[in-house]
Amino acid sequence: MLFGDLHLNSRDFAVACEESGADCVIFHLNQDVGGGVRFAGLEIEEDSIRDSLSVLKIPAGISIGDTRIMLEEDWQAIARMGFSFVNMLAHQLPSFIWEDSTMEKIVSVGPGYILEQVKTLSEFDSVSAVVAALTPNQGIGLPFTMLDGTTLKLVTRLSSKPVFVPTQRDIRLQDLKLLRELGCSGLLATSTVYGQSVDSCKEKITQFSTEISSFSQMVSP
Repeated sequence: MLFGDLHLNSRDFAVACEESGADCVIFHLNQDVGGGVRFAGLEIEEDSIRDSLSVLKIPAGISIGDTRIMLEEDWQAIARMGFSFVNMLAHQLPSFIWEDSTMEKIVSVGPGYILEQVKTLSEFDSVSAVVAALTPNQGIGLPFTMLDGTTLKLVTRLSSKPVFVPTQRDIRLQDLKLLRELGCSGLLATSTVYGQSVDSCKEKITQFSTEISSFSQMVSP
């Protein structure tokens, strides 16, 4: 499964991901993702998100960070926008979102989590999938290493739910086969690998989509 993780909450990036073969797209709120990219709260991002959602034909999710406290009334407004899932780090996800049965939860685990927490987290009925966002800030954009693969394999073995990997590392097309062998069920393609332009986004998402499709064809009966 291929997620187009948007560099900006814009129609251009959302459509680029959809047209290039992404299975779904991810918008952002309340996040500082590095590289000078910051996503504000709903009161600022809402119009561009709604504009994008109005033209998308594939599912969309919302990733929420911790640059501001998530209040229950803010969550209720977000939940009414029509997202298919919400993505948050487990230690930032409040109980009122955890208990909300109207939206799927794709929960991220980060550096410092212990493996027993990953296993237990995946066993909750409310959790649909786990995102292995395990790269520390100083490793963002560097090559995928053997230690990354070892940790990912441990996570996929322990998790009872699908495990997705964000491109915090510089994931190459050649790495996709390895990620699949390590038990990865999906890739969150971010601007770390596709850059900051719509054209570069289209190019890289197309390449990832084509490569992932080739795996599916190889295992089809």
